[in-house]
Amino acid sequence: MLTTSAIAFSVLKLIGAAYLIYLGLKLWFSSVPDVTRKAASPKHVGLQFAEGFTLQLTNPKAVFFFMAVFPQFIDLSSSYLTQFGLLVTTYSSLVVAIHLIYARSAGLARGWLSSRKGGRIVNRLSGGSFICFGVGLASASK
Repeated sequence: MLTTSAIAFSVLKLIGAAYLIYLGLKLWFSSVPDVTRKAASPKHVGLQFAEGFTLQLTNPKAVFFFMAVFPQFIDLSSSYLTQFGLLVTTYSSLVVAIHLIYARSAGLARGWLSSRKGGRIVNRLSGGSFICFGVGLASASK
């Protein structure tokens, strides 16, 4: 129905835009919740590692990613094991480095984001983004 009726498409587009603007205004004017840090019961490091390792082993997206990307970089005339080992080592090193950067950045930002001022800025940025998306959607032509 939406592909054949320009009016139905326009109405749905405007409803979606209005909803995005509503969400943006709601975020913009919402009060910042009081963030109290509750002490979580710490898990043993070995248990955390085992959970993460099991999760990655059962993740089909990772298998499909490696099946799609790695064969493009393997030379059929050379040793597969050496090339695969190099690719896995390179990929793993990059992933560890990126996750260390994420963890350090989160640690640095945690105090600021927990404050009322930080929460207000995050709410305003998120709300402003939703409002801009809503206005962009409303003003977009097919």
